[in-house]
Amino acid sequence: MSKPKILIVGGFPIKGKEVYGGIITSCELLLKSTIRDRFEIIILDSSQISNPPPNIVIRGLLSISRLFLLIIKILKHKPQASLIFASDGWSSIDKGLMILICRFYGSKTLIFPRAGNLINQVESSKTMLKLIKNFFGSSDMFLCQGIKWNEFAINKLNIHHSKVKILNNWTATENQLNIGKNRNFSSDDRITKIIFVGWLEEFKGVFELLEACNNLYLDGVKFHLTFVGGGNAEKLAKEYSSKHTLNECISFFGWASSLDLNKYLEESDIFVLPSWYEGLPNAMIEAMAAGLAVVTTSVGVIPDYIQHEKHALLVPPKNVELLEESLKRLIIDADLRSSIGMEGHNIAANLFSVESNTRMLGDILEDLIKIEKSFFIQAPNIKHGGGMLLLKQILKSSINAKIKLGGTLSYELIKDSKLSVSSLGSVKLFKSGFIHHLISNFYLFKKRTDYPVYLFFGNIPPLIRLRGKVILYVHNKLIFEPLGSHSIPIKSRLKIVINKLLIKFYSKNVDLIVVQTPSMKSLAEDQMPSNKIICFPFYNYEVNGNTTNKIYDFIYPSYGYTYKNHKNLIEGLINLSYKGLFPSIVFALDSVIDLELIKKIESKSKKFNLNIKLILDEDIKVVNNLYKQSRCLIWPSFTESLGLPIIEAFRNDLDIVAADLDYINDLVQIPDSWLFNPYSAEEIANCMEDYLDYTSEPKKRNKLLLKIHSSDDFLQKVLFK
Repeated sequence: MSKPKILIVGGFPIKGKEVYGGIITSCELLLKSTIRDRFEIIILDSSQISNPPPNIVIRGLLSISRLFLLIIKILKHKPQASLIFASDGWSSIDKGLMILICRFYGSKTLIFPRAGNLINQVESSKTMLKLIKNFFGSSDMFLCQGIKWNEFAINKLNIHHSKVKILNNWTATENQLNIGKNRNFSSDDRITKIIFVGWLEEFKGVFELLEACNNLYLDGVKFHLTFVGGGNAEKLAKEYSSKHTLNECISFFGWASSLDLNKYLEESDIFVLPSWYEGLPNAMIEAMAAGLAVVTTSVGVIPDYIQHEKHALLVPPKNVELLEESLKRLIIDADLRSSIGMEGHNIAANLFSVESNTRMLGDILEDLIKIEKSFFIQAPNIKHGGGMLLLKQILKSSINAKIKLGGTLSYELIKDSKLSVSSLGSVKLFKSGFIHHLISNFYLFKKRTDYPVYLFFGNIPPLIRLRGKVILYVHNKLIFEPLGSHSIPIKSRLKIVINKLLIKFYSKNVDLIVVQTPSMKSLAEDQMPSNKIICFPFYNYEVNGNTTNKIYDFIYPSYGYTYKNHKNLIEGLINLSYKGLFPSIVFALDSVIDLELIKKIESKSKKFNLNIKLILDEDIKVVNNLYKQSRCLIWPSFTESLGLPIIEAFRNDLDIVAADLDYINDLVQIPDSWLFNPYSAEEIANCMEDYLDYTSEPKKRNKLLLKIHSSDDFLQKVLFK
């Protein structure tokens, strides 16, 4: 299934064309965001061709040409929805006509006005009120930047509240947030640097700012102000600066690239924007993200978000005296400057980041056009164990959420009575074996352009580049570890070596790699430095029923693979038997996979009179009852990706005695005396003995160190983020 198409009307000037503004910045960041993973984007540039704008005739002709171009793009691409950015004045009328055209051709519309002056124009003109009310009221969704816009849409334009949504500005980029995060807020002796970013126009408060700076200069206050931007007031501003001998403390840079702007933000201390009117200025958000102390006016929706004296210093527009006073306070008081800078950075990070707000925009778009979520899952090689358990949870969450499924999975799935072939949608089931796995890849190839998201859950990346977002979930840590440190059968070792090679050469076909623990993430990053890798463990596990009488000292519910280290655990039990200690322990094993191990355990148990109980082929419900009958989980495995039984034991309030290895230290904090070297049967025995001696005292509590998400979280925060 191809991605839904969205037409965006906004600031997309031709490369090399010197046009600037808040809408252009927002549109640029939007195209660089993850929203392109969810939608096919068609753009229509509506930015002005010059500043000042051309005469009314030229503007009218340009508007007509844009309307015709809009019709052509709608007929050619058939977008399900159109997102239209609007400014004030003529721009709002132009965009209103676009709303009517989009609706006529069946494309749902979202209008996103960004100029605070539009509210003033509507409130002061009955004609403007009537036009905007009819035009914007015809849209399917009115997006607004704050409470003031929300109230304006509902109360002034009479738009139903269900069609109005607040969407925060998204111009706090990761680079700017990093500048703020790493900013040294401690005071120093250098001259305080102030920056103004935006159009140099009278309504931006340029001359009030110059007058305030002149007064500061005459008072002997040390500072340097840089104007970044340009406009009609630039010439007069420079003349004012020269006339009042301010050239040493005021400079004019002109418009800056994003790289130059970030450099200026990093080197500056204070941001100032004394506009007469605004919506929610991008430049202010960028400065706050970079940790600058802000002085701005209490106009537009700024007071909806910004608290005076906490996030910024707010002054009335056109008030030179208070503007001068606020700048002076921040220049002189380094502690106040630091406090406001840090608080401003925090609110920018929490409310105005690119990722969170463009994701919210994507959710609004999906809800508006009623997109049926879908993904393709590739995991024909997952047949048992923790991987199968997690796979079933993903499938059940997908079915419950009515997500359309496609994929290739193992026939082992239908052994679970709660999953049927019909419930799995377009998923194809395959038998075990290399040939069947090869056939599953042919099916994947046929579906390579049909889904927006592809989840490779079997530790193997795709061999070809797919059209949608590709996520590789790796839940076998052995793929990242050196195999020499583990005793692994030749057949299993060969499979892991092949997996290692496939990931090495084909990870370039993957957009995101997901692992289960921080140590896995570290190993993966060392081997695949160019890939985006996140740690996102998930497991749905709830404790049911009441605790019963404890009849087992220890429980080890694990398959009998060699790296699970049953051998040293049994040797440890034998060592304890020499001391006359026979702790009771229950093993949960598979009668087919673990047949050889079962025979060895029975033999050793008989020979040394070990107190071992074998539970074979039982499901999770039986294992849950075993937890309730046990006092302590013992976990001697040489390696783990996550260790689901460790989570299960923790949730059942069992004590944990375990290998002193990174996977344990990633997941759970337990007493040092209950950690052992898994390569030493003697240490395992000593640790078990220490625990047995300790049971008469109050239990030490374990602490889970990792946040364990649900499978629903995995779908929402990873697959459809």
